[in-house]
Amino acid sequence: MGFIGLGEMVSGMAACLVEANYPLSAWTRGPGTAEKFGKSGIQFLPSISELCARNRVIALNVIQTSDVEDLLFRQGGIADHAQTGTVVIDFSTIDSRAAQQFAKRLQAQKIDFMDCPVSGGSHGARAGTLSAACSGCSAGCPVSTESLNSLCS
Repeated sequence: MGFIGLGEMVSGMAACLVEANYPLSAWTRGPGTAEKFGKSGIQFLPSISELCARNRVIALNVIQTSDVEDLLFRQGGIADHAQTGTVVIDFSTIDSRAAQQFAKRLQAQKIDFMDCPVSGGSHGARAGTLSAACSGCSAGCPVSTESLNSLCS
């Protein structure tokens, strides 16, 4: 799984996945973020294209709808580089109408989009007890229920 958006919430989520032996990689928008994670088990990659080349599941958790849209659809973004059959899971809390539009745009490229906002704060993320409301992935979606169960109670 590849992550973008390694704030406090995702750092806890990532720790739970690493503890459950899921291989993780990440791309970060801000310099210095990788250093904060030290020997966490996360492999930091230099670009979105490299993240997409190595992962069939890309997870986002950023602050606002416009951030998600930018990461997905800007030149050189996820939509430009994701492999056919990739699933993008957005753990951010964004506008649901925008999430539906993102899903339609990505589906045209055979990329699934799962709108999966989480709640429970950084403590819940570290404890693996987040609550999630997931929707939008088509039948046959390769997202493992086990991986989501590592994050949520």
